[in-house]
Amino acid sequence: MFVITEKAATQFLNAKQEIPEEGIALRLFARRQENGMAYNMGFDTPKEEDISYNIAGVPVVVDQETDKNVAGMMIDFGEHEGAEQFIFANPQDKDPETCGSTKGDDACGTGGCSCG
Repeated sequence: MFVITEKAATQFLNAKQEIPEEGIALRLFARRQENGMAYNMGFDTPKEEDISYNIAGVPVVVDQETDKNVAGMMIDFGEHEGAEQFIFANPQDKDPETCGSTKGDDACGTGGCSCG
């Protein structure tokens, strides 16, 4: 399990309201790479094999590998490297200084949230 701060949840929920599809959830992917964890996220329709959570009011779906890779993580939203963005604080990252922030493509609203 992981945590979504109130600031990040507000960003996710505001972005979700802009999508007309019913029943969508925030899909989070986290994959181990040589230099740490790589994250990607966006809104999607849940699948039968997904693990579903409701974290800080945000419906979230993950696959089994991601579920293991995000255990103990916190997603926040704030300034990082001079830009407002989502910040992933994951104790499983090899390089805790990078904290896996997104610069994104605005797929989830202000600040973006796609970082793959």
